[in-house]
Amino acid sequence: MMILTCGVVAQPVTGVWRGKIKVKGKRVYQVELKMIRNADSLTGSSYYYYSTNQYSRYLIKGYFAPTGEIVWWDDQLIEKKGQGTPSGDQSSMIFSADFNCPGGDIMKLDGTSDDNEVHLDKMKKPVFPDEWDDVIENFPYYVFTPGLIDSVAESTMARSDVPEMSNPTRSEVLKPNPLPIVVSVPPLGDGTPFTPPCMTRTSRLESMPKSVVTAAPSKLLV
Repeated sequence: MMILTCGVVAQPVTGVWRGKIKVKGKRVYQVELKMIRNADSLTGSSYYYYSTNQYSRYLIKGYFAPTGEIVWWDDQLIEKKGQGTPSGDQSSMIFSADFNCPGGDIMKLDGTSDDNEVHLDKMKKPVFPDEWDDVIENFPYYVFTPGLIDSVAESTMARSDVPEMSNPTRSEVLKPNPLPIVVSVPPLGDGTPFTPPCMTRTSRLESMPKSVVTAAPSKLLV
């Protein structure tokens, strides 16, 4: 069967995707991905689940690569539900896939990047309802209203039940640390760097301000 790759501009990436992801060639996750196209970037939610009562939810971010591939990652953990919930390692959860339409209404995301394998099919309905469902259903309205998709992403982050200090986003983790600021002592007029003089205890005592004490004369004895 012939596989056709749809053009990046025309491809209906926005929607619900479900299937399996294999991380680092070892662990296999069941995943539901809600991917929203926002200009040249991507956002939405990813659910790693055993059931509707056992899952981990992330806010995703991504972009369209120059090669035509779709790249995304789990940027922030939003929610964990149930005991022993599946959760990925954010340091390895970067995915790349091609959009394929074999024919009819069949649409797929398949790809391999850094030993992470993606095999997802586009679905009509989600298993996990959330705030992105209305965006998907009314996508033309959202895409032509500036800032509306960004506001939904912000509301998703606000729903996080994980403490912010213990849950940095992937973007924050990858942010380079600023270089230390070195302050040098300005030199003297002849170019010699200024250094404070080394003072002995005697010299420190000698440098202290002197106070003059006048003693009252003692009473003369008759």
